[in-house]
Amino acid sequence: MANPNIAAISELHVGTLGFNLKTNGVTLLNTRKLDGSTTTSWDHPIATSIFGYTATNTLMMVGQSFDNGRTTTSMTYDSAAMTKIYGSESATTQSLQRGSLYYIVNPNVGNNDVAVSMGGSGNFGNVSSFWCNVDQTNPFKTMEGAIYQTTPSEENGGKYPFTQWTGWSSSQLNYKAEGFRAHLWNMMDQQCEPGDIGFFSTHMTPQVVGLIGGPNTHVINRADGSAAHRDSIQHFAITPDGGKNIVVNSRFSNFAGGSVNGDSSGKIYSLVVIQSPRTEDTLFACPADRVLKVNSIMATNPEATGTYVNVSLAGLGAVNDTAGSAAVTPTGNDAAVRLAQGVKVPMGKPIELLPRPIYMVEGDSLTANAKSTGFMPQDNQKGVDIVVSFESMED
Repeated sequence: MANPNIAAISELHVGTLGFNLKTNGVTLLNTRKLDGSTTTSWDHPIATSIFGYTATNTLMMVGQSFDNGRTTTSMTYDSAAMTKIYGSESATTQSLQRGSLYYIVNPNVGNNDVAVSMGGSGNFGNVSSFWCNVDQTNPFKTMEGAIYQTTPSEENGGKYPFTQWTGWSSSQLNYKAEGFRAHLWNMMDQQCEPGDIGFFSTHMTPQVVGLIGGPNTHVINRADGSAAHRDSIQHFAITPDGGKNIVVNSRFSNFAGGSVNGDSSGKIYSLVVIQSPRTEDTLFACPADRVLKVNSIMATNPEATGTYVNVSLAGLGAVNDTAGSAAVTPTGNDAAVRLAQGVKVPMGKPIELLPRPIYMVEGDSLTANAKSTGFMPQDNQKGVDIVVSFESMED
């Protein structure tokens, strides 16, 4: 646009606008399990009407843990193919990795079935979960989210999820494993944005006795296996630490898995980060032949604790003078930048998101979204107010 001639300003307006944003962090809608069984098809009905709102941007996750000799070759939901995150039939994984994790975005809603194609014989356990507010283009920060330990004393691991604890009786293994820590920094980037959720899966024997330390870890579901076989699986949601990191201090602690009859191989611990949508709502745009001076952007009145907001300036481009010539010629500038990222809005008082005034020209727009660290349906669609004070100049 043409920058206005300040000496020829014909109109100067001042005003304040208010907007109410609704949180849309990753949300768990429902879950089902199938205990140790040989059934290769089971129902997982899903619906999107819950707590007075219609859930969108959905995701189905299905994890399996199975006996020695079994493999998972494919998985479907309502006959639609699911995508593998990891699984034992892969040529890049170890042969004793007896577990798998699959997903599908935007699955068909209704009373539908999960079905698997498997090789070999033996039981398997299954946990399936249904989520909303998941980025449909990039649902995960990482697709290689699994680790292994080869013995209880080894704290690091490799790229693929595999372990074989041999030569240990049940009592010895429980004693040796108690309190040891599994480091994750060799596995993935643990940073996230508010609204993301860590999805942690363990594949062990039914005698699994330990879990993960930390107050931000929450049980989703567990499928028990048959006695003396490693077809038990358990899933957890891990909420961010202060909205910035999934794993506190880059580690889980207090893993312990029992085993009997020598069936202790193939234990898997895996973690992927489910991403919430990165899109933001447009609050307002600068119209033609005007310049906006934004003096203040405040966030206030959140309906729930743990509410975070992001505010961005989008549509940035060339700036011209009144004659149409370039007033400045940028090189490598970004069309959109964050003015505030992951700012927690406290209860009871407003918080300023813009330390200093900024100018907006024609084509620029102010965008924002809100996230919650809660991942249950009642945590979704909670409101937070954005108040913007500005001046509008026209030549």
